[in-house]
Amino acid sequence: MNYSEFVTKISSLAPSKEELFEYGMDDSESNEIRELFFFHKKTDQGESQSSSLNCFFDEYTTKGKEVGGIQFLEQVVEFENGFSIFAKLEVELFCLDSQSDEIYLLDESGNTLHFVSKSFDSFLDIIYWSAYFKRYKEKKTTLIVEVIKNLIYEKEDKSNIDFLNHFFKKTTR
Repeated sequence: MNYSEFVTKISSLAPSKEELFEYGMDDSESNEIRELFFFHKKTDQGESQSSSLNCFFDEYTTKGKEVGGIQFLEQVVEFENGFSIFAKLEVELFCLDSQSDEIYLLDESGNTLHFVSKSFDSFLDIIYWSAYFKRYKEKKTTLIVEVIKNLIYEKEDKSNIDFLNHFFKKTTR
């Protein structure tokens, strides 16, 4: 899914004010929680020839946004070696390799832990489905991993399964 579709789909997962009132939240608390589901468009940046990742960060405010356990950085941190850090999962970092467009998960020292996805767009698929299952309280890690494997990735490409298992263990505790 491209980043515009992601923004729309994530906002559709926001709980209603009524749902939050049932949990005893007042208007202020309700608004604060609902706001987490909305990425706001920055002022018009014009047409960009950048990657999907850079376009997403150029067009939307990501400060304080967390989806499916993954916290977006306020801006992309680019390094001379062609790698860009853009999000984190606890202390682990998500990195885009600009040569291949692939996403990797790094430990806090910068060592590669897992291959995550073939592109930023497929990364957005992963975190959308994680948020979707959390929202609708499907807590069975095995079921979630199987659905994502079948919906998102070609059946012959299992190179990111270690990451998926790692991710869902951390985010479905």
